[in-house]
Amino acid sequence: MVDKFEKALVYEICAPIIADPRWQNIPKELKELALIHRVGNSLKCVEEEKATEFDALIYLHTASLSVPFNEQWFRIYVYLFRKYFPKHAKVIELPEVKLTEVEKEELDKLRSWIFKQQIRHLRERKLLK
Repeated sequence: MVDKFEKALVYEICAPIIADPRWQNIPKELKELALIHRVGNSLKCVEEEKATEFDALIYLHTASLSVPFNEQWFRIYVYLFRKYFPKHAKVIELPEVKLTEVEKEELDKLRSWIFKQQIRHLRERKLLK
């Protein structure tokens, strides 16, 4: 049996970045930042069975290049973008966003879905049981 610390280590190093299937091109800088955020949060991710918010940001970034967002997903994307790229958000004058409870739940659902995809991939590669 794999303990949670071993699972967290495999997760932080080997879990793939999940992108919208219509837009798989992820900038190298985002990939590097994703790894940094995952290293600092992998144990929490494994315990909560949720990907990092930064992983959600990357997924939403790729989705935004494929299809326009409705207001709810736009607000979630702006919230995450401002959180991780405050200087850029200020330059492009993105408004401050406080998520509603429903939006927080949707973000959590997305993070859970991304985590499940990552774990499925790790199991397919036989890195986890």
